[in-house]
Amino acid sequence: MKASNILVIIITLLTTIPSAVAKDTGDLQITCKPGIRIYLDNSLSGVTKQAEDGLYIQNIKPGKHVIRAEKEDFLPQVFAVKIEAGRTVEIKIGEFPTKPKMRQEGKSGEGEIKAKVGKVIITSIPLRCQILFLGDNITWG
Repeated sequence: MKASNILVIIITLLTTIPSAVAKDTGDLQITCKPGIRIYLDNSLSGVTKQAEDGLYIQNIKPGKHVIRAEKEDFLPQVFAVKIEAGRTVEIKIGEFPTKPKMRQEGKSGEGEIKAKVGKVIITSIPLRCQILFLGDNITWG
């Protein structure tokens, strides 16, 4: 057998293997602003980029998956997605709700709050939120 025939056979095998694998998996297009960390089933898949209009994740096993999008100082967004072989699913992520912020006012010692009486101020958008405080669940707004 000539060397050129062997080379042709190897090239043919290399080009057919990826297409066979692609039919057994699906893809996910996440469209959102840049700088968002994207987790697929609790594993970091990447950070969204402006050049990609988000993040494109390839070769995901078919079935149900959990997508979590995180942005610093904002509440994460969580999505359930069903991936099908040979298909691309698209998720569009809008604005993130801000994390509630708390601060305590009162006299404090060095590094530790020692006040027996004080104020806890909570800021939340949206206005309606649930707070767990000293074992009590409080609905506000």
